[in-house]
Amino acid sequence: MPEKNNNILELLLQNQDKNFVQRIFDTNKYPQRQNADGSSSSHLMAHETIEGGRSIAFPTLVQGKYAPNLFMPKNPIEYALENNEYIEFNSLEEAGDFSMDGYKEFFDYDKDLEPKQEDDSLIYLLLNLMGR
Repeated sequence: MPEKNNNILELLLQNQDKNFVQRIFDTNKYPQRQNADGSSSSHLMAHETIEGGRSIAFPTLVQGKYAPNLFMPKNPIEYALENNEYIEFNSLEEAGDFSMDGYKEFFDYDKDLEPKQEDDSLIYLLLNLMGR
């Protein structure tokens, strides 16, 4: 399995307490926004360098704490920081790679979030242990 996929899975597992990561693992369980082109979105990820030179990836489409609907906060960075809905990276480039569909490359969203590599038994074991 490519090293990149190992890193993505490890990163997602380390951050599985975050709502947006839970929505990555189980998109069918959470609401999605219908786009004008007929597609749907569940995250609309972005990345930025914030105070202190830290690089983060965060969703700009979030799920409310008290309502199941998705919405776009007026200030997504502020929302992410206040609600711990971000992942910190070593560089803006890494945050960008992740937010610009890097997290999607590991999953085949048309097949109920199964890993793309059918022969990766370790990945299947981890996801099964998580109840996915």
